[in-house]
Amino acid sequence: MSVALIAAMSLVPMGLALVLIGAFRRRLKIQLVGAACFGFGLLLYFSTLLGEFGAADACLDAGGRWNYDDRFCELSDPPAPETNP
Repeated sequence: MSVALIAAMSLVPMGLALVLIGAFRRRLKIQLVGAACFGFGLLLYFSTLLGEFGAADACLDAGGRWNYDDRFCELSDPPAPETNP
């Protein structure tokens, strides 16, 4: 699991908690900080997922096989070029 994904998974609930705490205490600054954390966490989460999707798509377009467990592209060796005598 990447650091960005862990950070996103921490920011989203923290932001939501700050929004709720700010609403109960009627503090706009706390709500704004919470909304910013929540929004940044969602942005980070979805950008991480889309980045992995793009890498997998590029690998498949190149004729390879995407290894989802280890997150890398497995390209098969291209056939050797034929030589004419």
